[in-house]
Amino acid sequence: MTNQSRTLIQWLNDNVIKTYSDPVPKNASLPYATLSYGISAFGRSYLQQVIIWTRAEKDYSDAYSYVDKLQTALGHAGARVPGTDCILWIRKGDPFAQNNTNRDADVRSVMVNLDIVAYYR
Repeated sequence: MTNQSRTLIQWLNDNVIKTYSDPVPKNASLPYATLSYGISAFGRSYLQQVIIWTRAEKDYSDAYSYVDKLQTALGHAGARVPGTDCILWIRKGDPFAQNNTNRDADVRSVMVNLDIVAYYR
């Protein structure tokens, strides 16, 4: 895992929800988020998908409560997040969030798109 991905995961852990890079540990319990991280060239934007998983039988409201929390953490201009050897500028992607189809009747998930630019020190 790169310092860039560690920085993103730590920021999500601290500000939104427990986040894992796939694969998820067997002992993990819902709610949590997952991502398969990307790496970008210096100053280049890339789309990072994050999936928020919650346990709910009827609707997506629990999952979207974490989307709301993420939206608040990003604000209007995005978040500048310093890491070990990088600085990430994390913004809302387009579309920002949408329902994610899953097979389990008691699990709801939402896919969130983040637009990230990495600057290296």
